[in-house]
Amino acid sequence: MRLGALLDTPGLGLTLLAGAEALDREFERVFQVTLQDPTRYLDGGEIVLSGLRWLPGPADADEFVRALAAAGVVALGAGTAEFSGPVPDHLVESCRRVGLPLFEVPLSVSFATVTERVILGLAAERDAPAQDSHRRLIAAVTEGRGLPALVAAGAAELAADCWVLSATGRLIAGPDSLPADRRASLARHFLRAERLPLTVEATGTRGSAVAEATAPDGSAAASVSTGGRNRGPSTGRGSTSAPTGDRTSAPPTAHNSTSLPTGGRLTAHGSASVPTGDHTPAPPTAHNSTSVPTSDPTPNAPQATRNSAPSGPVTLLAAASRSGHRVASWFLVVDGDCSAWPSWRRELALELAPLVGLERSRVDEAKRIENRAAEPLLRLALSDSPTAELASRLAAAEFPARAQLVALSAEVAGGGPGLTPVLVEELLATVSGPTLVGTVDGETFGLFPAFLRLDRVAADLRGAVRTLEPALGSARLAIGLSRAPDAAGLRAGIQEARHARTLAALSPGRASVLAGDEVASHLLLLAAVPEDLRRSFGDKVLGPVLAYDTAHGSELLRTLRAFLEHSGSWTQTSAALHLHVNTLRYRVGRISDLTGRDLGRFADRVDLYLAGCFTQGWGWS
Repeated sequence: MRLGALLDTPGLGLTLLAGAEALDREFERVFQVTLQDPTRYLDGGEIVLSGLRWLPGPADADEFVRALAAAGVVALGAGTAEFSGPVPDHLVESCRRVGLPLFEVPLSVSFATVTERVILGLAAERDAPAQDSHRRLIAAVTEGRGLPALVAAGAAELAADCWVLSATGRLIAGPDSLPADRRASLARHFLRAERLPLTVEATGTRGSAVAEATAPDGSAAASVSTGGRNRGPSTGRGSTSAPTGDRTSAPPTAHNSTSLPTGGRLTAHGSASVPTGDHTPAPPTAHNSTSVPTSDPTPNAPQATRNSAPSGPVTLLAAASRSGHRVASWFLVVDGDCSAWPSWRRELALELAPLVGLERSRVDEAKRIENRAAEPLLRLALSDSPTAELASRLAAAEFPARAQLVALSAEVAGGGPGLTPVLVEELLATVSGPTLVGTVDGETFGLFPAFLRLDRVAADLRGAVRTLEPALGSARLAIGLSRAPDAAGLRAGIQEARHARTLAALSPGRASVLAGDEVASHLLLLAAVPEDLRRSFGDKVLGPVLAYDTAHGSELLRTLRAFLEHSGSWTQTSAALHLHVNTLRYRVGRISDLTGRDLGRFADRVDLYLAGCFTQGWGWS
């Protein structure tokens, strides 16, 4: 699609600010970004849409624009909803200097609308052989029948079962035939994939999970094959490196390769070339027929799908992402191996995936409108506002009267802007009843009725988080939960959830979920103490003990912990440590000398215990 054609699209009101000489540039994708450096997700040849709320000055603008130009971006679309006034002049000048076209998206037009027009426009330019299938898929979108109808239409056109899953393995659309463990396994493959489409092999009985083999190092490995552009380091012609735990076979050869961008870009027109002499029949045209000649690999009409769990390979395609993060993505699963498909079928699957993304943008827009009530309600809950006003707002958000509430506090450290609320929305998508997700002063909160026990809610969240954890990279996700009996207790519940989240952030691993009920009350209290003060207190009290252990290879810290755990009992502590009581007395004496605390005094024991709570490796932190 030409850039000029996009700018001339009726109803969008796009205004060109720089790059009038580049209107003939063509693009194939639209990518919405909230990241300051999205280049790792760019392939080149796309339009980038950005709200630019993190763009304070000329230096940042120059760096951002240069990075986009170097990545081969066709043009930048700037939205002004995140800041008041027009697009900054320094951004316009930056784009002119590097020759990157820049246009303004008006406040009245959402990025989802621009993306929709691009997808429909690109799809309209496709070649004639698949027009009938194309028209039926487009009709499922434009008629507003929703995602289930679109997936059903895609399955009929592809003559294969289709599913849409989230990055946690949640079934969003498609037949209810994939077991939960299989969905979780496919989600893990999607999150680890270096490029998409990805074909995941499966063996065994129908409904079984993806077959995993044992790698030479003892780790689990699953056989997969890929198609599309290789964004990972090459290991030789026709091969690609794969994440640890995957064996990746050679991709399709050049004459039948397909490409689909990773990182959640919405691709409306996949490319596929057919070798000279390929007499692959055209895609199906008789929509109502179910007769399929067994000798023809490309049926003349859609074949009835099985609506059962696939026992063979399936193909994964990126469908939609928010905030440019794979962990915030949906993906399309199609029964079958894309590397063995004829070209028309691959192109149809590549078209279906971004149409799924278009449907997601509508779902996200509806959720965004629903969550408008979250921030003012949360601000009320965090203040000393009257309970009656808070109860009224909860009722307006369709929360049941007199229902107990669950408050959630979440933080993603190092994950980039916008990721935390997106993850919370995904994690709460399976909750029964209304949910609200909002961000107040940089903190993200969730709120929903307590239809389940808090420990059950925490267990369900941990299961979803375990699936996401490998894809977090260097980011760390911490979630705290608490229960409030009613609107009057919501403020205390939110505070307890915040303290539980602070404790969860101290836990090992990249993701942790902690409920207030699961933590001793004094630890929740201590979580409110600033981190630098906790660290300072721990170092001051136990620093000499840690230094002594390091210098002498001793176990004074372990001895102190056991002594406190056994309430200062010499007999029980010596038995637990398999020490003679005289050896134990010697060690306790050394601890007293180093710390200046008498372990026979209760107050000194409290000091040592609290210092242990603030010390990594102690086990109580």
